[in-house]
Amino acid sequence: MTKFISLIIKYTRRLNISTRLIGSFFLISILPLLIISLYFYSAYSDAVTDKLGQANLTALLQISKTIDATLEDYQYLGGKLSIDPTIQDFLSNDTVLSEKKQEIISRHMNSLISDTIVYPPFMKTIKILDNHNTFIYDMGYDDISFSAYQDIMDKTDQQKPDASWSYVNTFMGQKIIILGHRINSTQNMNTPLGYTLLFISEQIFTNDILSAADLGNDSTLVILNTDGTVLTSNHEAIKRNEPYYNNEILDEILTHNPSDIRDNFFTYQNKDAPYLVVYTKNKTLNSYIISSIPFSYIREEAYKIIPTVVLFILLILGICILLSTLLYHTIMRPIHNAVDVCKDIRTENFSSRIEIDADDELAFLSININQMLDKNQQLLSLIKKDEERKRVLEIQMLQYQINPHFLFNTLSTLKWIAELNQVPVLEEMITSLSEILKSSLINNEEFVCLSEEIRILNYYIQIQKVRYLNKFEVQYELPPELDDFRIPRFILQPLVENSIYHGTYNNGKMILITVSAFCSNGYMLITVSDNGKGFDSDRPREDKKGQRISIGIQNVQERISRIYKAQGNFQIKSKPGAGTCCTITLPATQPQTLKNIGGSYVSDTNS
Repeated sequence: MTKFISLIIKYTRRLNISTRLIGSFFLISILPLLIISLYFYSAYSDAVTDKLGQANLTALLQISKTIDATLEDYQYLGGKLSIDPTIQDFLSNDTVLSEKKQEIISRHMNSLISDTIVYPPFMKTIKILDNHNTFIYDMGYDDISFSAYQDIMDKTDQQKPDASWSYVNTFMGQKIIILGHRINSTQNMNTPLGYTLLFISEQIFTNDILSAADLGNDSTLVILNTDGTVLTSNHEAIKRNEPYYNNEILDEILTHNPSDIRDNFFTYQNKDAPYLVVYTKNKTLNSYIISSIPFSYIREEAYKIIPTVVLFILLILGICILLSTLLYHTIMRPIHNAVDVCKDIRTENFSSRIEIDADDELAFLSININQMLDKNQQLLSLIKKDEERKRVLEIQMLQYQINPHFLFNTLSTLKWIAELNQVPVLEEMITSLSEILKSSLINNEEFVCLSEEIRILNYYIQIQKVRYLNKFEVQYELPPELDDFRIPRFILQPLVENSIYHGTYNNGKMILITVSAFCSNGYMLITVSDNGKGFDSDRPREDKKGQRISIGIQNVQERISRIYKAQGNFQIKSKPGAGTCCTITLPATQPQTLKNIGGSYVSDTNS
């Protein structure tokens, strides 16, 4: 999941910020609106479909009742003829009818129709046939083919004891619905005698029943036989006596449970468009009454609001683009300012700064960038100064590379002259000075062993003894195990110089300077003390020499603080007549484990 999110972020960042902002606004505002619109459109369509399906089902049930009431007279007439005694007698007599008998049956039928039965208005003709397909009565109105008669009688046999309903076209082009009844003997109901065929005009359905039902534009009403063929319809384009949509609708109807009202309607996808199909079964016709309503009609009202929704979406989109553009500028203007400053810096215009006119996160970032640029400019200024110092130092180094050789050669010559003239004091002083200069000019190490520091210190003391006419002595209290302990170079000389200058008396009294070192609680303590006349440490030095020595002491203190930070310490205690004591406290960590970081030294705990 994390990799997927990272991948999305990676590819999203390839787009510029304006595209991301506009896209984000679109997704946040338009996408939910589209989803909600589609959801409510779908819910609205489903609700309308459900309501319309139930309303159409109610209409179909009413049509079914109308069909029952309308066809009741025809059903009654067919049944009356089937049980009429005269007709039963004629059909029971299995002899060829003479002209006299046909005349008798014709008069009887005419009398029966005119006197005892209300003749239905859409009745065209009545035909009675025996089992041999011989007409025993025919009103003489139009006719159909023998094969059509055979199909109707076969269908009537299949649906007995119910009546059959069939659509035919007569020789004269009339559209007829034939109601077929099987005539059985009243003496023995299992004995078939013949058939009554009532020719009824299809207009009884198309003009009287189906046309009265208005189910919507482009909707169709079909009465479908149980074999899937069309009995009649309110549309002339629908072919009668042929399967309706290849029996697909009938197959769909047979899969539904009529006990559930919502199973009486479903969606059928025609090759042209989807339709809502509603159906009910009429027991009189033993057929299905089916209505097909195109979804274009159902969703017509929903389609009307689509332009309004599209206009609203475009309005929202315009507002989103405007807001995202404004937001884009609030974000990108400070970013562009920062980019411009970066370009200026690339061209070495280090004085360029980001303009800040807000108080947001980008302003905070800009402030910090400006501060960083200020610091960088200060550092650049320092670097320039350091470069200048470096240039001066390089010149001095060149001078020092020449001067020491000349100086040491001169000292060597002076030492040789002192030796020739047998002046041992001068020879020793020249030797001591030469060693001190070698240590200060040639040795560049920051740290030296304690033993090396004491060796150089002895050369310095020899020179000072000559100068001060041996008015002091120096003793050492240094454990041998501390000889290799490394300390900052020339850290003891200023302390001894301080004791000589402030401790010696003018009356020739000898003083003792003690240099000692020991370890305690993880620290090394080095002390330089004397029993001389001392001085007031709180009182400033008035003479130049005293000021110079004070500067040397201060340098020692600063070096210890710079190298060892809080781990190092330096103290000086002195009182007039009580001598002076200088104490250096260093961590027991060996200095070779100290690393120089940015001009200061820190302890390396890994060494």
